[in-house]
Amino acid sequence: MKCPKCQTEINSNARFCTKCGCNLAVEMAKTAKAPESVQTMACTNCGAALKPGAKFCVKCGQAVESSGGSQTQEDKTMFLYNENSTNREDDQTMIIDRGNVNTGNQVVQGPAPVLDDIVPPDNKGKKKDSGSAGKGLIIAAVVLLLLVIASGVACFMVWNGTLQLPSFAGSNREDKEENSTEDESEEESTAQTDAVDTNTAELFAEADQLLAEGKNQITVDAEVLNGMENIRSAMNQFADQAQAAGDADIAADRIADAFASYVTALTKRKDIMSAQELSGAIYSQIMSEIKDAETLAEEMSAKGYTVDTASLITMKDAFKTSYTEQVIKKFDDFTNREAWSRTEAWNLMSGFESAFDSSDLNDPLRLRYAYALSWWIQKQIETDLANGTITEKGAAIKIGGLIEAMDYNPMMIAYYISCMDQAGEDCTQVLQAYEDIVQHIADTQGVWLGEDIEIDHFWYFNDFGTYSVDDQNGVTPENRQWIRDRMSSVAFAQ
Repeated sequence: MKCPKCQTEINSNARFCTKCGCNLAVEMAKTAKAPESVQTMACTNCGAALKPGAKFCVKCGQAVESSGGSQTQEDKTMFLYNENSTNREDDQTMIIDRGNVNTGNQVVQGPAPVLDDIVPPDNKGKKKDSGSAGKGLIIAAVVLLLLVIASGVACFMVWNGTLQLPSFAGSNREDKEENSTEDESEEESTAQTDAVDTNTAELFAEADQLLAEGKNQITVDAEVLNGMENIRSAMNQFADQAQAAGDADIAADRIADAFASYVTALTKRKDIMSAQELSGAIYSQIMSEIKDAETLAEEMSAKGYTVDTASLITMKDAFKTSYTEQVIKKFDDFTNREAWSRTEAWNLMSGFESAFDSSDLNDPLRLRYAYALSWWIQKQIETDLANGTITEKGAAIKIGGLIEAMDYNPMMIAYYISCMDQAGEDCTQVLQAYEDIVQHIADTQGVWLGEDIEIDHFWYFNDFGTYSVDDQNGVTPENRQWIRDRMSSVAFAQ
């Protein structure tokens, strides 16, 4: 309620104004204009205002007492409260009448109240003692504690995500606006993407068709090579058209997909050729096609495209290891025969001149290649001498030009000396080197060439190791290197 003197809002139970300090009961008595009769009553149980003629309280259900009963002096002080009275002035009414008597539906006005005698009535019209006040404080404290606990639990549930707070209308509108903006952006992005896809499809229509044709061709064994060529052409078209459009990225996925198909086709091609009889020619062809694929990847890289070459490298290494081991085994099988063809040996090994690292002089494939070359050159010279297409000195010159490629095979050094003797040419330097080689092998390995083993049956490439043909017939890796060093300073006829 408000102070009747200064209009400051004060607690309804206060006796003095907290601002001006006036005696509230006295000031209210001065300003009150009590009517002869008041038609508003208060419930004797809860103090709620009652309408005239009400038989029961609308708040607590208490029956309204009938008129005619007399009340004590304590009952003559009456408080009427609005059930929602808290802060608003018009929601709170306090009627203080000293000596008024409740006569049913009518309150009879009495003399002005004395401040010390003003006491709010309890539910039964009696003064509240200190025990009742204490109980009220306890109840208020318990209620406050429960509210604090409930608030803490609610906060924890919100923090934990168990409880979802309701969103306000403004937030909902903002969310809807944001979602609407996002949807519009997605629609615009989708429309732009569709437009780009359409333009790209038109740009690459011809190359796409060429790639599709190539992919169909590589599924047929007889058409693999044609399919590979079409795929390669499609890749170059993709790159050129993207460059012309000024955007290399638009061709990246197509080129990557095309190269993967190219490697698949190459693997199939390798398997088809590997199924044929072993030969250096087949090996060289497969390795050449693999090299073409590596070159294609380098070309795409130079144009700004990255293609996956991992499967290509893996296939290349596996093929090289497997195929060369098969060739070495087949060549070594010649030693189990009483006679074998020099042509057969060369057909197997020709084409392997690029299959090994030239710096690795003891590569088992290189040693067999050099040995087969020695026998093949010997056969060619014999044929040419027999039909008169070459002279003895010409034969010696041919041997001298290939002696390093034949890894200084002692058999071909001896053949060179024979041809020079027939031609009447001096070859003292080469003869002395040959005698040194024979002596060194005899000293280190206990084998005399030409005596213990005929020179035409000497397996010069034998390394007595993993790919050994014989445990005596041949030259150790150390002696081969000694021979190379000895012959490197010897001059042959030219």
